[in-house]
Amino acid sequence: MGSAASTIRSEAAVDALASAWQTLPAASRHRVLQARSLDEAARDLALAHDLLGPDGGISAAAEVVGSAEQVTTQATEQATVSETLAGQGPSVEVDVERARDSKLLGVAYGWVVNNLVDIAFSRSHTKHSLRLKVRLKNDINNLDFRDLKEVLGCTETGIGYRKICPRDGKLDCSIVDGLFGQGDSAKATVFMSWVWRYRVREVITALQNWYASLDRPGKQFVWWCFFCNNQYRLQEKESSDSLAEAFGNNLMQVGRMLITLDKLLGSQYSKRAWCLFEVWVALNMNISIEICLSQEGIDHFQALTAQGELDLNDCLKVDSRSAEASQQEDLDFIMRKMAGQHDEVDRKVKKALLDLLSRLSRELSRSTAEVSLSAPEQLQCMLALLEKGQERAKQASGKHVIILLGNTGAGKSTLINYLSGCKMIATRDAKGKLVVMVADSSEVGEQALIGHSHLSETDMPNLFPVGELILCDCP
Repeated sequence: MGSAASTIRSEAAVDALASAWQTLPAASRHRVLQARSLDEAARDLALAHDLLGPDGGISAAAEVVGSAEQVTTQATEQATVSETLAGQGPSVEVDVERARDSKLLGVAYGWVVNNLVDIAFSRSHTKHSLRLKVRLKNDINNLDFRDLKEVLGCTETGIGYRKICPRDGKLDCSIVDGLFGQGDSAKATVFMSWVWRYRVREVITALQNWYASLDRPGKQFVWWCFFCNNQYRLQEKESSDSLAEAFGNNLMQVGRMLITLDKLLGSQYSKRAWCLFEVWVALNMNISIEICLSQEGIDHFQALTAQGELDLNDCLKVDSRSAEASQQEDLDFIMRKMAGQHDEVDRKVKKALLDLLSRLSRELSRSTAEVSLSAPEQLQCMLALLEKGQERAKQASGKHVIILLGNTGAGKSTLINYLSGCKMIATRDAKGKLVVMVADSSEVGEQALIGHSHLSETDMPNLFPVGELILCDCP
């Protein structure tokens, strides 16, 4: 403090505040605990007093507190208020509905892409986060989420520091709860499956590529464990069983999973036990699964494609028996869950990932092929397509062929998949539109690529043998 007088006045303010606090029931303490300064706490106490009825003691305390001088910085003030009140009686009473909603909050896509790194830099002002500030300045390309956790997740510079957690009524909350009320967190629209060791740049570019691929993306809020789990509580080590239960409940409620890959060859994703477990659970729940790839991964894909060396089957290795986890307890838990089912897990997860990657590779191939062609190149392309068409005509020669005709979106490819024995499910896309697609748990993989936009996924007639018949899917 600047002087002895101001010290005495501030101490008197804190004592008065504590005395007033004792007279309030637990349900009225929530807003006061969120106060950023002694003056703000005094106003909230006075408001609580007006709601509870006349009490000169509270009014007097509020008047004393309201006259106190500011205590150095806003951060110091909030810590003083919170620590003073935290020791007075029980924690804030938990609102069951608010606690339930809190667990389903997602972080805003726009906040992550536009603000995350800048906010981490601005909060790196304590001794323990000095190393991160140096990395943010000089080595941002290798920054990972374990670095960000030091600043944003579970320390005194965290976004949820000294804010009430609506899940247990105690101080220190998750990042999404810390952001709640300012438009940067809301009910999650997608559940992200990822790897903690990913670099920040990899995840952000993957999310940008995913968002750009959506037809009408709108506002997206991502259930992402880094932001949604209370990292302060995880410091106290939550059991693997409770984490898995929370994961399953949240995934079911959100109803849509986004797998995030850092790269195609040698991705960390298929080596991590939690990731394989998450995909396996999503498949068993018939949850809609999407996939996104970092810009580095896309650049690598395009290089492999140009060299004619892309083999998705070689890109992806799934071996749940040798999967890894950061915590031995987590690994033991997942291995118990998969006991006796490793072969099934590997088969189902690999098939789902290959189907998703195949779809992604077709989309990427199409985007890279959209270039201007000279007249000779156009002629060469037409001749190649004619030759390919003649080969397919030979395959159908002398056989019963059923030709499916209709506008784009009529359901031709969907019908072929159904008649081919694929397991079909109805789900909702990113816009909330009801669509029919091949289930990730289907024993028969997707035969005809199904599109859910106004653009056709079929560029020339394709043939699909079904028993003695051949189904012909036309553009």
